[in-house]
Amino acid sequence: MEKKVIKNFSPSWFAVVMSTGIIPIDLCLAKSSVPFYSTLAKIFFVLSTLVFVALFIPWIIRFFTNMDEIKKDLRHPVLGSFFPTVAIATLILAIDFLRIGESFLGKELALKIALILFVIGTIGVFLFGFIILPLTYISDNINLQHANFGWFIPPVSHLIIAVVGLDLVPHYKNTVLGNNIFIISLIGAGIGMFLYLFVGAIVYHRYIYHEMPMPKLASTFFIGMSPTAILTIILVKLVAASKFVSYNINVGAISSVSKVLGIAFWGFSIWWFIISLIVLVHHIKSKQLPYALSWWAFIFPIGALGVSTGAINKLVHFKYFIYFLNGIDIVLLAMWLFIGIKTIKGIVNGTVFEAH
Repeated sequence: MEKKVIKNFSPSWFAVVMSTGIIPIDLCLAKSSVPFYSTLAKIFFVLSTLVFVALFIPWIIRFFTNMDEIKKDLRHPVLGSFFPTVAIATLILAIDFLRIGESFLGKELALKIALILFVIGTIGVFLFGFIILPLTYISDNINLQHANFGWFIPPVSHLIIAVVGLDLVPHYKNTVLGNNIFIISLIGAGIGMFLYLFVGAIVYHRYIYHEMPMPKLASTFFIGMSPTAILTIILVKLVAASKFVSYNINVGAISSVSKVLGIAFWGFSIWWFIISLIVLVHHIKSKQLPYALSWWAFIFPIGALGVSTGAINKLVHFKYFIYFLNGIDIVLLAMWLFIGIKTIKGIVNGTVFEAH
């Protein structure tokens, strides 16, 4: 059984950490209106850290004992895109340490850990990007029917670099380190944005002109809202971070642009969220929604939408944003519990470790 677990350990497992780790960020944004969210955020912070460690052990063992399976997955037209989830999970944990870690470790230690996680996660994102995308380009076995919104994971991974980096900049204001983090963040944002545009066109074409992907990939449709939600967050954080770098940036101009584009990007994410719900209802009605590990893809995009809502509210102070954020938090907690129970059952009966 142990050998089976390692051999078939899916690269998408770290979507569990991504989905668990984004919840405390959402909860912190709404804790002013729901006080117990502060305690709940700490619980999810600890849980996401423990889950990361628990998953990293078999993940790293697989690299040393089943390299042939690793190579096979890297070349897989669907699974290959999920490898960056380990790097994204690392970056999400960095945000968690910045937001909540000081409650357990003190501000200075939490900041150091967040910086280390940022460096490791950033290296991981670029490394997997330089491996997966060239493999995709040279492959003769990929066709349009393989396209799905899971392909958005590499673009999202680069965008997350900017979210974490711009969060770190104010802690290292007007220093060489802070300036370097700022530049790296903008590079990540640029790569992620253009990859999103390129990949989005391909995937959208597939959904229009071909049949939808297999039912167990239905959850990946929700990933479509993630890039614009994260771009909204980046724009908001860019306003704050620009005050703390040595590049003579016009913060007022950035603030004005961020308000306009932020609302536009957020609006697309909301629109896509509604489209995703309509598609989800279609799958439920047709009874074509079997449980799969990919179900965790339901949660992270909705969490990103929640964070973007709280972020844009800091710029425009639209009272309905906070109501929407509270609603998203309830949905997130309910879905996390439901999918978590399903996953535990899958672990117990071994179905999540079947060959993929």
